[in-house]
Amino acid sequence: MTALVIGEALVDVVAEPGKPERRTPGGSPFNVAIGLARLRVPTALLAHVGVDADGDLLLGALEDAGATFVGESAGVTSTAHAELAADGSATYRFALEWDPHPAEELSGEPPWEAVHVGSLGAFLRPGCELVDHILERHPSRLRSFDPNIRPGLVGPPDEARSRVEFIAGRVDVLKLSDEDAAWLYPGVDIADVIALLLALGPGLVAVTRGGDGSLIATRQHTLEITAPRTHVVDTIGAGDAYMSAMLGALIMNGAATVGPENLSADSLLEIGAMASRAAAFVVARAGSNPPTLEELRG
Repeated sequence: MTALVIGEALVDVVAEPGKPERRTPGGSPFNVAIGLARLRVPTALLAHVGVDADGDLLLGALEDAGATFVGESAGVTSTAHAELAADGSATYRFALEWDPHPAEELSGEPPWEAVHVGSLGAFLRPGCELVDHILERHPSRLRSFDPNIRPGLVGPPDEARSRVEFIAGRVDVLKLSDEDAAWLYPGVDIADVIALLLALGPGLVAVTRGGDGSLIATRQHTLEITAPRTHVVDTIGAGDAYMSAMLGALIMNGAATVGPENLSADSLLEIGAMASRAAAFVVARAGSNPPTLEELRG
C-alpha cells in the first residue's frame, strides 16, 4: 500500500548561548512521512517547501529516508525558531507558510491507497482547502488524521474543535495526545472524548499519554497500551513516530478498511504495541529520529 502525507514541513532553528545555531528538519506530517518510509511503506509528502537552503535540507532528508516529494517548491520554507536561555527554557517564534503546490499528477486519480493529514496543515489557509479537497475526492482506502494541536496557531478552541470534528468525520483513523484532548475538550473525561470522536466516524481512535502509555479504541474494544521503559533524552517527534508506526502496522497487516472484521482485540494490541515501541525509540534519541523496520522488529 502506498501512502500520501499532507501537512507542514519546516526547519527547526535552535539558538543556544555560546553554541552555533542548529537547523534541523521538522514538522509533524514531515516526521510521519519519514517514519513511514523507514518502515518500507512507499511514501510521498505534499507540503509547502521553499526554494532555498532550508527547502534543500528538507528534500534531502526525505530522499535519505526513501520518501518522495510530490509538490513544487515555491516561496520560502517555514521555520520554527527556538531560543534557549542559560537555564534551558525556550521561547519560540514561528514563520509559517502553508500554500502547497501539488504536482500535476495529483489532479487526477493518483495511486495513493492511504492518505494522512495532520497538524497545522489541517487548519491554516490556503492549504487547508487542498486538504479538504483531497479527503473528499481522493479514492484512498485508509485515511488518517493527527491534529497535533499548537495553541495560538490553530485559532480559538471552539473553531479548532469544529475543524477537528469536521475532519474526524472524513477519516478512518484519528490519533491525538491527552494534551490535545484536554485543550479541545476541557474537563471532559478521556473515555468520553474517545466515544465522541468514534461517533463522528473514525473506526479507530488512539490517545497518547507520554510515559503513561496510550489508549487505542474502536467501537468494540478499548485497550490500554503500556509504554516501554526507556531512558528519555527528549520527546521531540515521539507522537509522530507513534502515528507512523500505527499506520505502518495497519498497512502491513493488510487493513484495507478499518472495521470490526479486521480490528480484533488481538490485532489492536499488536498495532498499539508497535506504535509504542516506535515512540520509545524516538524518546531515547535526540530529536525526531524514527526507527527503521529492522529496529522495530529487533
